[in-house]
Amino acid sequence: LEQSIILPHLLAERADGDPERLFLEEVDGRSATYSQLHDEVLTWADGYRRIGVSEGDNVLVMLPTSIEATSAWLGLSWLRAIEVPVNTGYRGEMLRYLIEHSKAKTMVLSTDYLPQIAELHPFPSTLSTLIVPDLTEPAPELPYQIQILSREEFLSDAQPCTDLLGPAISDIATIMYTSVTTGPSKGVMMPWGQMYRTASADIFIGDFTPEDAYY
Repeated sequence: LEQSIILPHLLAERADGDPERLFLEEVDGRSATYSQLHDEVLTWADGYRRIGVSEGDNVLVMLPTSIEATSAWLGLSWLRAIEVPVNTGYRGEMLRYLIEHSKAKTMVLSTDYLPQIAELHPFPSTLSTLIVPDLTEPAPELPYQIQILSREEFLSDAQPCTDLLGPAISDIATIMYTSVTTGPSKGVMMPWGQMYRTASADIFIGDFTPEDAYY
């Protein structure tokens, strides 16, 4: 497989070759062209780097399906860091286990899920920073010391990175925790090459053309 076919590099290529073409659109109205999303992704990469995220780090992402969730994920990819998506329905021991098992220091989440973090006891000892993109009011008081950053604080000085090589096909794109399992969920490491093979299977894309959309 060529490196250019995996999503972060493919997006960069489309942003250069067809920058104004619509790429993603949310049902509530927000949309992003290839160039807009790529710039946002690289800005997230810079934001992550400024708070100390680096190659090989696991970062938890607990966001509803959205353009922002895509930026949070792909921003990590350019640092060769690893997204750990969190089921938004998790709470209590299941959520605490996943956070601890991932050994992530940083978590990106919506304000809707802050109560699920606040109720964790004991609190995962590795987690030190929460990025809450939709936080518009003062951060809530949590029963432990942890840094909470709004989107504005997280990206206040960030600029689109231009000095990053991005991921290789063999790099881990995401760690997916299993749902139907015996015992605690297992973290399955998914390389970018596997993500490409899965997404390009006929069962998913069939006879797609550049004029088609995927819901």
